[in-house]
Amino acid sequence: MEQEPLAALIRPGQYLAIHAEEAVLKAHVSGIDHEQITLLLPPAEALKAKLPWFGELQLEGPLGQAWSTSQSETPAVVLAADLGIGPALALIDKLQPAPQLVMLEAGELELPFRPQPSLFIVNGLPAPVIAAVPALEAQGIPSRLADPQGSPGCYEGTLLELFQHWLAHKDEQPPLEVFASLSRPLLAELQSMPLLRIHALEI
Repeated sequence: MEQEPLAALIRPGQYLAIHAEEAVLKAHVSGIDHEQITLLLPPAEALKAKLPWFGELQLEGPLGQAWSTSQSETPAVVLAADLGIGPALALIDKLQPAPQLVMLEAGELELPFRPQPSLFIVNGLPAPVIAAVPALEAQGIPSRLADPQGSPGCYEGTLLELFQHWLAHKDEQPPLEVFASLSRPLLAELQSMPLLRIHALEI
């Protein structure tokens, strides 16, 4: 979608409202460049129920809070679940330095990519946990996926269980910088963990 003026205004973490007749959908921005915006929409069934088969769509935005920073002191870990994946992907494009690891959980969301086996070894995780994000692999950024339903290559548990497993098996436990795009309950659980410097975006 060509939205150059809007693309110049929007910041990672913000979203757009899509107005279609009586329906309003919240669409998180997952990618921004100088002339194109990529949106991560709600689950497909919700979309089908609310959007008309034809007619005009109007965009409102940018809305919501952006990430407070796109800089970290050391390579950070990025955590995101459900619609929080959009703001996380938008952030990763801008984050300096690049993150050391990205962990995602789709929940009810249809992932905007097809997972692939990772080319990167992540110490501290079980060997079968290899599902990764292709675009991040291409940038040299290790990633892993959590799925309590046990999709192939994914960690068979929640996102925070995956993160805790990795933390517990790290050789060193210095303070760690984390960017987290999560629901309020998950953020509260994350914030209860010690030795983390957290940049939070509530979804």
